[in-house]
Amino acid sequence: MYDYLAIGLHGIHVYDTCIPDNRPWLYWYALKNYGLFIDKTAVLKVNPGLAFKSPICNKAFPGKEKPWYACGPLDYIGPQGYSLWWKCHGASIGVRILDEMIIEQRVYRVMPPSRMACGYHTKLASLLLKNH
Repeated sequence: MYDYLAIGLHGIHVYDTCIPDNRPWLYWYALKNYGLFIDKTAVLKVNPGLAFKSPICNKAFPGKEKPWYACGPLDYIGPQGYSLWWKCHGASIGVRILDEMIIEQRVYRVMPPSRMACGYHTKLASLLLKNH
């Protein structure tokens, strides 16, 4: 289970794993309760350079890094600071609470892989879980 999932122009990102899929709802079940979802797609379409200016998320650093507003490129930061940095640059932030994903005041149902209709996407999602 993950502390955060991020989606950008090239797919889903979690730490050092990237899956080229732009349908994040297939992976929400992999988030921990109160895990963060960061949708950077719209921001990066307008300003792709932010991908190189943002800090790097590393779950080993919560509470040990610089404040999120003082971080620059290649600085390590925890998931909460990472999501705040992207929120200040226009990304949409969501949080998983039990079986719901709340993104920008909208509520979505989190579906486990066993309820997904397409086996291909279930396999991709299981690869994401095996990597960590």
